[in-house]
Amino acid sequence: MSTSDGKVIGGGLSPYLLPFVFLMVLQGSEDRKPIWNLLGCLVLIVLASPSAMALNHRPKQVLQRLFSGLPTFSTSNDSVITRLETNNDMEEVLDGVGGGAINEKKREFNRLTEDNNNETHNETQQLESSGSQYDPSNRQAHLFHALEGLTRYPNYLQRWQEEDIDRLETTLEERLTMVRQQKQTLQRKRTAIQSLVQIVLAESPNKERWQKLLQPCQTWQEVRERILDPKAAEAIFQSKMFSSKYNKTIPTVEAVVKGDTRVNLDAECLEGLLDEEMYDVFSFRLLSLEFCKDLRDFIKELASASETKEDLREFGRRPFNLDLVGLGWVNDLLFHLVMKPVARQLFLQSEGLMSDLDWRHGYIAGYSATPDGTGKPRDRLVVHTDDSECTLNINIGDVFEGGLLEFRGLRGTEEEGQLMGTFEPQMGLAVIHVGRHFHDVTKVTKGDRFAFIIWARSWGGIRSEKCPCCWLNRREGSTCICGARWN
Repeated sequence: MSTSDGKVIGGGLSPYLLPFVFLMVLQGSEDRKPIWNLLGCLVLIVLASPSAMALNHRPKQVLQRLFSGLPTFSTSNDSVITRLETNNDMEEVLDGVGGGAINEKKREFNRLTEDNNNETHNETQQLESSGSQYDPSNRQAHLFHALEGLTRYPNYLQRWQEEDIDRLETTLEERLTMVRQQKQTLQRKRTAIQSLVQIVLAESPNKERWQKLLQPCQTWQEVRERILDPKAAEAIFQSKMFSSKYNKTIPTVEAVVKGDTRVNLDAECLEGLLDEEMYDVFSFRLLSLEFCKDLRDFIKELASASETKEDLREFGRRPFNLDLVGLGWVNDLLFHLVMKPVARQLFLQSEGLMSDLDWRHGYIAGYSATPDGTGKPRDRLVVHTDDSECTLNINIGDVFEGGLLEFRGLRGTEEEGQLMGTFEPQMGLAVIHVGRHFHDVTKVTKGDRFAFIIWARSWGGIRSEKCPCCWLNRREGSTCICGARWN
């Protein structure tokens, strides 16, 4: 029996067996009643056991955890995100314009839906006709099993049926074709965008302003004056590494940007800079208002120019990769000078990074109350986690309302899915947080909002010891098949 909220009460005792039990208790002569009472109690105990309870209780609905259109998260204390998207939000716009889509792939929420059941049934029938249900093209787990087997066993495929090997070979060729196609697309896009930048530099009334923006800083004085907020500059350059009092050879900007010098920032200097907004989420002043404005306006002008080029219209409908527009040096500067040393102080132990961050991807994401193809393809962003160990998120304007950052707990913790706090972006203010912290951007109700975001990973550390599943769900220990225990 269950309550209206689905909780089971009274164990798993079937009502049809109650008369039988009571008859057992009441039957027999007076001298045998204790025996019947004992037997009745034993039956009651068996029927109320967890196994019997599982057999008798059949939930009518399956709780679905939907990370996109209907983001609900079940946690150990039954907390649930109450902000749900409408059904219309589930249909993500494939060209990336409007809505809160993470990417262009249409979500498959759950294979337990009726349509997916029918599709799965048809696929299974086709596979059963050949005697195997191995389907690596449609079942990611099947592909992962094969890749792990090939890595682990020298003669792995000798145990296989030939038709299954054919399916595996076809799937791997499909994936390789996908890699080559995306590589070619990136190469074409890079060439086209470089051409677009040259056109803007030649024709724009702001060309001198953009030429200065694209020119890398040569000295730390330039970094202070052009890039950093005064408070960030003070914290960085008061560290012993950049003080001639403690360090006879201060590293050059070029050495830091290239990653040739490992930057260490003093904890006492960072303590005065960082504010803890909530667990594993910190804010601090980072970029000057002038640099924010230059960066934002340059991207907006490129996006507007791309609308006149048919082969570049997608450029304004996607986040702007700064490497492709000639601003990779800004990514490198902030990655080596700020992200790596700050993450080392904040997340090295809590996130099990084991070693330094060694990869970065920086881009500009635009939001608007009126989304379009000129660099503002969304009005919000649904609940998600980043494909990063740590994320730096810097607001670079404009004037807007809404567009708040909401944080909803770390994956793999009891707080997963709970609203932990809300952060209001301010121009030049940075937020650094663990990539696997659930977060979203609320709807922009007025104006345009731009964010400069850098993802950072540790390929030489945690990602060399954890499979994607263990990494994503923050599983600890040495049981992952990619760890040293298994290899």
